[in-house]
Amino acid sequence: MALSDLVYEGCTFPPEGAHYPLEAVLDGAAQMAGLHAQFWGKSQEDYPWIWNNYDPAMTFMVRPWDSVVREPGRPKLPDFLMDGTRVNKALDRYFGERNPRFRTLLHGDTHLGNVYFTTEGGTHFLDWSAFHFGS
Repeated sequence: MALSDLVYEGCTFPPEGAHYPLEAVLDGAAQMAGLHAQFWGKSQEDYPWIWNNYDPAMTFMVRPWDSVVREPGRPKLPDFLMDGTRVNKALDRYFGERNPRFRTLLHGDTHLGNVYFTTEGGTHFLDWSAFHFGS
């Protein structure tokens, strides 16, 4: 596997608390829309080497929710997020209601910590370790 040295190439990595021009946000949305369109209606049956590691990872993180969010030093969350039973029910509902008609390839971890900008101003995404088919 060959990886690019993004810093050497002049790419920048945004701080998470900054403001971004609408064009950069739209370019990122277009990147994801292109990915989703390319794999629309596809599944793991079509690409068996893409396995779903997202569901087990989310389950692993969410099941002990009550103990994790109440650890000393953790920031206080809104009351509705302090209820581990509620959060786990929401995850189970999400898993149970995914519609195969809307299945496509998902990045699985899209947040500003996984974004970088090219010298040409393009918005791109890092960390494809959670990509999977879902809806």
